[in-house]
This record gives sequence, structure tokens and C-alpha cells, in this order.
Amino acid sequence: MKLLKPVNSENILIGIGVAALTYLLGPKIKRNAKSLAERGMERAMMAGDAASETIDNGKEKMVDIFEDMGDEYSSIYSENDELTMLYDELEADREQLNELTGLVYDLKEEIASLKNYQ
Repeated sequence: MKLLKPVNSENILIGIGVAALTYLLGPKIKRNAKSLAERGMERAMMAGDAASETIDNGKEKMVDIFEDMGDEYSSIYSENDELTMLYDELEADREQLNELTGLVYDLKEEIASLKNYQ
């Protein structure tokens, strides 16, 4: 009798009820779960496509930014070339001016020596 005490009629009835509900509602739950899973997969695919599209748009924007930076760099580089050429021309003019200044001083000294010679 002590062996049968843990098993009572209430637990048996609950077990039979759960089994009956599972038997009756199992196919319906299976169908709904399948459609729910299909919709979830469709939504996951849509989310993946949206994420992929967003990444592609981001890549295109970054490419455009880097191309613009390259164009800006090349324009700065060409301006730098022009400035370098201008600097070289000014340096050449400065050298010629230094030569002319030296000649003027030489002429001034020669004129002064001629004045003193007379």
C-alpha cells in the first residue's frame, strides 16, 4: 500500500488530460508552427536583404567620399606644382637681382674710383 501512495488518481487524470489535449491540438499546433516558422524565415530573409542593401549603399557612399578626396588631393597636388614652379621662378629672379645688385655696386665703386682718379 505504501508503494501506491505516491501515485494518486489526481496525477493520473492530469496526465491523461495533457495527453488528450496534445493528441487533439498537436496537428493544429504543428500547422501553425510551420506557418509561423515560414513567416519568420521570410522576415529574416527580408531583414538580411535590407542589411545587405544598407551595406552596399554605405560602400558606395564611402567610395564616393574617397573619390572626392582623391580629386581634392589631385587639385591640391596640381596647385602645389604651380606654387613650386612659381617659387622656382621667383628664386631665379632673386638670383638675377642679386647679380644685378652686385654689378651696380661694382659700377658704383668704379665710378667712385674714377672720380678720385681725376
